[in-house]
Amino acid sequence: RNMLFRHPSIDVDVHLQTGTPGMSQDANDILFAFPDRSELFEYDVIIAFDSQWTVLTSEQVESLAQWVSLEAGGLILVAGDVNTPSLAAASGEWEPLRDLYPVGLSPLAAELRDDDSIQPRRIEWTDAGREAGFFQLTDDPITSAAVWERFPGMFRSYPSHGQKAGATIYALFPDPRLQTEYGFPVLMASQFYGEGRILYFGSAEFWLLRSIDEEYYDRLWIKSIREVGQGRMRRGTKR
Repeated sequence: RNMLFRHPSIDVDVHLQTGTPGMSQDANDILFAFPDRSELFEYDVIIAFDSQWTVLTSEQVESLAQWVSLEAGGLILVAGDVNTPSLAAASGEWEPLRDLYPVGLSPLAAELRDDDSIQPRRIEWTDAGREAGFFQLTDDPITSAAVWERFPGMFRSYPSHGQKAGATIYALFPDPRLQTEYGFPVLMASQFYGEGRILYFGSAEFWLLRSIDEEYYDRLWIKSIREVGQGRMRRGTKR
């Protein structure tokens, strides 16, 4: 949030679901409710950090799906241990929201919360991940690969049940504790959803990139936002 708020070409609104009126946030606007349909369709990209999706109404879920599919909205989904398990275990009425995820979500994360690893696990890249330009942390693919090689990895990733049809997998989290018949948990993936693009991160620990250089962390997010926002940019949006 702070990095995006400082960026000259991005306007940032913040909806903190645990927030209350009067709180302070570095943002162009502070939202105290999920945007309604008319407001939502003004946005280009939504970044959702382990959001409590189950508090949305069915109309809001439908509007979100249509914003992505019909309005070329860019959606970045970051899974986490607090709220994502509730979505994974929710009844069938939440299937339209789970459809937005390029991976199958497991409800087991809460059971594993007290079993954290004390050793970081290195990212296991796929060919698609190594070739994806928006994951390159420098202007040169070779030096970018060298930076990722220096990255020690992260401690947790949300458990997944494989990929959805049509999804592209960029990286896996090689934790044997979380391995299933589908393989290791998906750490990074994307899918097209109608006219829009969805990017999935299975962990919120990419901030650890800042231990190498804060610029790499900034680049990861700026390039990811631009990647999923391409559909809206093609419509003439400048910010």
